[in-house]
Amino acid sequence: MNSIKNSRNLKLLVLRRKEQYTNLLEARQKPYVLDNYTVHRVIQVYTEQLEFVPIYKKQLEKWQKEARLTLIQQSEIKRLEKQVRQWEQFVTDILDLANALREGTIEKVMSKSDLKLGIQSLKKTD
Repeated sequence: MNSIKNSRNLKLLVLRRKEQYTNLLEARQKPYVLDNYTVHRVIQVYTEQLEFVPIYKKQLEKWQKEARLTLIQQSEIKRLEKQVRQWEQFVTDILDLANALREGTIEKVMSKSDLKLGIQSLKKTD
């Protein structure tokens, strides 16, 4: 079981996803700073990452079933399981946020008429 390397990789994945989520949260107030390509790419990349979560979970389940695990190995597996859950949650949150941001990209804003933009602006000030 090469969990030390896996542990570092997962920890790094979780940290990077947290940073990405924070960046997208900042963009939520001004989604027009993003373009269609960027939002589409975020959705594509994180959808692909979400597909790897079951693979990690299955590997951890396989290790958990090994008969002669030391207490340290058991503890490490539990820690890795927690990291996989965090990773999955961040990826899911990023996808939810990116899908919401998709409706306010600069291309979407630029395609609206001046009248529609004006009405939306007035609604926001209420």
